[in-house]
Amino acid sequence: MPLALKKPSVVTIHDHTSITMPGRHRLKTIVSYNLFIGRSLERASRIACVSRAVADETVRGFAVDRAKIEIVPNGVDRFFSPGGEEGDYILFAGTLEPRKGVDDLIDAWRSLGTPRPRLVLCGGRGWGVKIPDDVEVTGYVTRERLRELYRGAIAFVYPSRYEGFGIPPLEAMACGAPVIATRVGAIPEYAGDAALLIERDQLRDTLIRLLRDRGLRNELRARGPERAKLYGWERSARLMMELLECV
Repeated sequence: MPLALKKPSVVTIHDHTSITMPGRHRLKTIVSYNLFIGRSLERASRIACVSRAVADETVRGFAVDRAKIEIVPNGVDRFFSPGGEEGDYILFAGTLEPRKGVDDLIDAWRSLGTPRPRLVLCGGRGWGVKIPDDVEVTGYVTRERLRELYRGAIAFVYPSRYEGFGIPPLEAMACGAPVIATRVGAIPEYAGDAALLIERDQLRDTLIRLLRDRGLRNELRARGPERAKLYGWERSARLMMELLECV
């Protein structure tokens, strides 16, 4: 919040990773966030957190009164929907940075031996991750191309080490991709039994299991879109409007 602002206000918190995981951020991000977030939370009339996990961190880390907090989850819009045929690639989507666990995915993929599905990393090149030449990197793609990639993935893998929310697994579920994701942030809150939730050391075994079991993939392809319908942006917008109106 601007330090001179004296009007009623709502602060939205997506995560506190610059504090909890400073080694996963650049210095300018750490400085800009850490210097101002405590004061902003203290002065805010209400606080919107994107997940219960973030709300708990906010209470623990800043002694915020939980009564000030409302859970306003992120969502997925109707554009992301099932369709198309299963392809021959494992997909990741997100910025290629250390926090996302891309190196864990590359290691697990390499351990599969050959032949193996292609590994496609969809997202901008961030920092701190070395990508081997035999891994495909799309860079930034349009929404249309992203939806196509989600729909065709034999498995969507999101091995993040921390998330406040984690939108890509939700988008992948909405498109019918079988999802493997680490049990972090809001992912367990919205995924339920529509994704395979793992600890980091379970990635390789779970990936092998999913690749070998077409029945399991089909089951996840059916569950994902139904589960994702509970997290439309319309619901998020309504919750935020109700919060703003009461300030």
